[in-house]
Amino acid sequence: MLRSLVGSEMCIRDSFEAGSTQGRWGEAVRLAGRDAGENVWSDLVEAWRGTDVQGTMHLMHDDDVEERYHALYMKAAAEAAGIRCKLVCLVDGLCLVDGAVFDVHGERVRTVWKTWAWETVFEQYSNESPSENVLNVADVLLHPTVQVWEPLWTCIPNNKAILPILWELFPNHRNLLRAEFV
Repeated sequence: MLRSLVGSEMCIRDSFEAGSTQGRWGEAVRLAGRDAGENVWSDLVEAWRGTDVQGTMHLMHDDDVEERYHALYMKAAAEAAGIRCKLVCLVDGLCLVDGAVFDVHGERVRTVWKTWAWETVFEQYSNESPSENVLNVADVLLHPTVQVWEPLWTCIPNNKAILPILWELFPNHRNLLRAEFV
């Protein structure tokens, strides 16, 4: 099951930079003007408060420093909204038991927020043969009992393959560059 927060809060891939780092950097170098990310944190916390997340939300991230701090920022926002959270690097400690996904502490994984692009999940799903003993990201995110907090449709605008289609639909549009499939 896929869910989305109201608005585009979940699509803010650079939430840490927008909500924290850029404002601090601007103050440090005494930039004039308003901090464009000043409301990201409070908006994100409010958006999480408006959800129906039940139990623990597992925040899955890749084994990468940048991915980890994105997950930590989102974890802090969700926890500020009263949601219990756990970080999961890759699928470490996750397993399938009786058709359900469980974490290393034996808690059932029901709700997930992720840093992976859906394209990565699709590629993994289509390229790997299923194994009873090895759990992968696609097994978790596409599991019928797991609710993922990023809508599946976001893979369409995030994919550059949409550009030639948009050019074909709207040739010479002022906001598009010519794009073709080769």
